[in-house]
Amino acid sequence: MSIQHTIEQAYLSAFKAHDQAKVDTLRLIKAALKNAEIDLRKHELTDAETLSVLAREAKRRRESIVLYQQGNRPELAAIEQSELTVIEAFLPAQLSDDELQTITASVIAELKPTPKDFGKVMSAVMAKVKGQADGNRVTAVVKTLLK
Repeated sequence: MSIQHTIEQAYLSAFKAHDQAKVDTLRLIKAALKNAEIDLRKHELTDAETLSVLAREAKRRRESIVLYQQGNRPELAAIEQSELTVIEAFLPAQLSDDELQTITASVIAELKPTPKDFGKVMSAVMAKVKGQADGNRVTAVVKTLLK
């Protein structure tokens, strides 16, 4: 079953259960997926493309949470957090810090980079952890291990 089909089923379940917050979030996700289909001129997105859209939406929510917290708007941050929770249910499980460091260390051992090769290491690590780690976390680990 495709991720889009799973999202549709979750939407119908939330609608029937009268869970308005979840329904609203799933509508936003469906709209983002539809916009991606239009942009890519496709009839239906692949699971990889769907995960990419979901990751982008999750990143937007994380950034909004930080901004709302800085702006002393905890009620809006809470709304964004609930939306993020719904979105993360459809994303693959995130790697732990130890797993991320292990993967990064193996990539560094493979490439034998200099501190100036930060971009090469980042691209190689991001390819290995596709969708399983946030870019900010990867950046922090790569910077630490490249020193």
